[in-house]
Amino acid sequence: MKRRYFFLIALFALVGYLAYTNPDETEFRTFSRDMVEKFFRERAQLPDNSMSGLIQDLAGVLAGQMAESLVQRENYFLFSFFTLQVPDAFARHNWRFLGIGGYFIPLERPEFLENNPHLHP
Repeated sequence: MKRRYFFLIALFALVGYLAYTNPDETEFRTFSRDMVEKFFRERAQLPDNSMSGLIQDLAGVLAGQMAESLVQRENYFLFSFFTLQVPDAFARHNWRFLGIGGYFIPLERPEFLENNPHLHP
Protein backbone atom coordinates (compact mmCIF):
# COMPACT_ATOMS: atom_id res chain seq x y z
CA MET A 1 0.00 0.00 0.00
CA LYS A 2 2.83 2.43 0.86
CA ARG A 3 4.45 1.63 -2.44
CA ARG A 4 1.32 2.68 -4.32
CA TYR A 5 1.18 6.03 -2.48
CA PHE A 6 4.82 6.65 -3.20
CA PHE A 7 4.22 5.91 -6.90
CA LEU A 8 1.21 8.26 -7.02
CA ILE A 9 3.10 11.05 -5.26
CA ALA A 10 6.06 10.61 -7.63
CA LEU A 11 3.70 10.61 -10.63
CA PHE A 12 1.97 13.80 -9.47
CA ALA A 13 5.35 15.42 -8.80
CA LEU A 14 6.54 14.52 -12.31
CA VAL A 15 3.34 15.83 -13.92
CA GLY A 16 3.60 19.03 -11.88
CA TYR A 17 7.24 19.51 -12.83
CA LEU A 18 6.57 18.98 -16.53
CA ALA A 19 3.57 21.32 -16.49
CA TYR A 20 5.56 24.01 -14.66
CA THR A 21 8.59 23.75 -16.95
CA ASN A 22 6.62 23.45 -20.21
CA PRO A 23 8.29 26.16 -22.33
CA ASP A 24 6.07 28.95 -23.56
CA GLU A 25 6.20 30.83 -26.84
CA THR A 26 8.35 33.62 -25.40
CA GLU A 27 11.03 31.14 -24.30
CA PHE A 28 10.99 29.49 -27.72
CA ARG A 29 11.20 32.83 -29.52
CA THR A 30 14.34 33.63 -27.52
CA PHE A 31 15.77 30.17 -28.23
CA SER A 32 14.96 30.35 -31.97
CA ARG A 33 16.33 33.89 -32.32
CA ASP A 34 19.59 32.83 -30.66
CA MET A 35 19.79 29.64 -32.74
CA VAL A 36 19.22 31.44 -36.05
CA GLU A 37 21.63 34.27 -35.15
CA LYS A 38 24.32 31.74 -34.29
CA PHE A 39 23.59 29.74 -37.45
CA PHE A 40 24.02 32.81 -39.69
CA ARG A 41 27.07 34.13 -37.89
CA GLU A 42 28.89 30.80 -38.16
CA ARG A 43 28.12 30.37 -41.85
CA ALA A 44 28.73 33.87 -43.19
CA GLN A 45 31.51 33.59 -45.76
CA LEU A 46 33.06 37.03 -45.36
CA PRO A 47 36.72 38.07 -45.13
CA ASP A 48 38.03 38.73 -41.63
CA ASN A 49 37.83 42.42 -40.84
CA SER A 50 35.78 44.64 -38.56
CA MET A 51 33.20 45.45 -41.27
CA SER A 52 32.56 41.77 -42.00
CA GLY A 53 31.99 41.17 -38.27
CA LEU A 54 29.45 43.97 -38.23
CA ILE A 55 27.70 42.55 -41.30
CA GLN A 56 27.64 39.06 -39.74
CA ASP A 57 26.15 40.43 -36.52
CA LEU A 58 23.55 42.48 -38.36
CA ALA A 59 22.55 39.55 -40.60
CA GLY A 60 22.28 37.28 -37.57
CA VAL A 61 20.12 39.73 -35.63
CA LEU A 62 17.81 40.39 -38.59
CA ALA A 63 17.44 36.67 -39.32
CA GLY A 64 16.80 36.01 -35.64
CA GLN A 65 14.13 38.69 -35.43
CA MET A 66 12.46 37.35 -38.56
CA ALA A 67 12.50 33.84 -37.08
CA GLU A 68 10.75 35.15 -33.95
CA SER A 69 7.73 36.17 -36.03
CA LEU A 70 7.40 32.72 -37.65
CA VAL A 71 6.84 30.67 -34.47
CA GLN A 72 3.82 28.40 -34.12
CA ARG A 73 3.12 26.55 -30.83
CA GLU A 74 1.02 23.47 -30.10
CA ASN A 75 0.54 23.27 -26.32
CA TYR A 76 -0.18 19.89 -24.70
CA PHE A 77 0.09 21.04 -21.06
CA LEU A 78 3.10 18.85 -20.16
CA PHE A 79 5.01 19.58 -23.37
CA SER A 80 4.70 21.67 -26.51
CA PHE A 81 5.60 21.37 -30.16
CA PHE A 82 7.13 24.45 -31.76
CA THR A 83 7.51 25.08 -35.47
CA LEU A 84 9.46 27.83 -37.17
CA GLN A 85 6.82 28.18 -39.86
CA VAL A 86 8.28 29.38 -43.15
CA PRO A 87 5.77 30.58 -45.80
CA ASP A 88 3.96 27.84 -47.76
CA ALA A 89 6.26 27.99 -50.77
CA PHE A 90 9.08 26.81 -48.51
CA ALA A 91 7.16 24.30 -46.36
CA ARG A 92 10.04 21.83 -46.68
CA HIS A 93 12.21 24.28 -44.78
CA ASN A 94 10.43 24.28 -41.42
CA TRP A 95 12.16 23.55 -38.14
CA ARG A 96 10.14 21.57 -35.56
CA PHE A 97 11.05 21.15 -31.89
CA LEU A 98 9.67 19.42 -28.82
CA GLY A 99 9.67 21.69 -25.79
CA ILE A 100 9.70 19.70 -22.55
CA GLY A 101 11.19 20.28 -19.12
CA GLY A 102 12.54 23.68 -20.17
CA TYR A 103 14.50 22.21 -23.11
CA PHE A 104 14.01 22.20 -26.86
CA ILE A 105 14.66 18.97 -28.73
CA PRO A 106 14.91 19.18 -32.55
CA LEU A 107 12.49 16.83 -34.31
CA GLU A 108 12.56 18.09 -37.90
CA ARG A 109 15.11 20.13 -39.74
CA PRO A 110 14.83 21.98 -43.03
CA GLU A 111 15.41 19.85 -46.09
CA PHE A 112 18.51 21.82 -47.10
CA LEU A 113 20.07 20.97 -43.71
CA GLU A 114 19.14 17.29 -43.98
CA ASN A 115 20.89 17.05 -47.33
CA ASN A 116 24.04 18.81 -46.11
CA PRO A 117 25.58 17.20 -43.01
CA HIS A 118 28.04 20.10 -42.58
CA LEU A 119 25.22 22.51 -41.72
CA HIS A 120 23.98 21.93 -38.18
CA PRO A 121 22.18 24.73 -36.32
